Amino acid sequence: MQLSADPPPASGAPPDGEPTRNFKRFRATKRSFADAVTEVARTGDDMMMEADKEDWLSEEVLAALDEEVVPPTNPLGLPVVTFSKELRKEIVQPWRNALTLKFLGKRITFNVLLNRLSKLWNTEGRFQLIDLGFNWYVVRFDRPKDCLNVLVDGPYKVLNHYVVPQRWTPRFKPAKATIEKMTVWVRLPELPVELFRDDTIRQILKQVGTPIKLDKSTSGMEKGRFARAAVEIDLKKPLASLIIVGDWIQ
Repeated sequence: MQLSADPPPASGAPPDGEPTRNFKRFRATKRSFADAVTEVARTGDDMMMEADKEDWLSEEVLAALDEEVVPPTNPLGLPVVTFSKELRKEIVQPWRNALTLKFLGKRITFNVLLNRLSKLWNTEGRFQLIDLGFNWYVVRFDRPKDCLNVLVDGPYKVLNHYVVPQRWTPRFKPAKATIEKMTVWVRLPELPVELFRDDTIRQILKQVGTPIKLDKSTSGMEKGRFARAAVEIDLKKPLASLIIVGDWIQ
């Protein structure tokens, strides 16, 4: 298996103090996937377009909502507030098309970051950028397609520093948050053509990370040299570059 990336990402340093939260809506422009995710260069393979309709991401978000919240140990007998699973799902629904962004550089003003991102992304709908402090931001999109495109096309570069997008998760705490996951494009070279199916490719890629999106050319079987999909990998775990599929090593 090969990981492949496409252009620009960003880097930086954590901030000071707890800045105020800012809310603003804006439109944006396009950027390709970052080379910095891996050192693998593109060796003459054709650019591929992502599928327009994909439900892998939303399925994973909904699955995460079913997880039970376990309160911490409470030796001091502190008051405890809990929410029902139904209420938690209702609270999270408006954030299903949201990402968290980490700006890896010296803190810049909110409007500068917003304007730069608006020129990098090419969203069809509107988005809302929210400053969480500690150089973390949440961006919420009106359209699921825009959310998915921004996730799989990142990281991005703003003023020579990377901005790394991650899937938004409930109970996100910026003061303690770290970049633990990243979405990358994974190739499966010489995969048998009969396995060029959504369900089989997804099952294979679950051994690498969380499948996010299948490439349009793969789903349409337009190219048989390799299958390709966007996968969220856990940066804390070793990367699985070889796995056994049936009776061969992929």
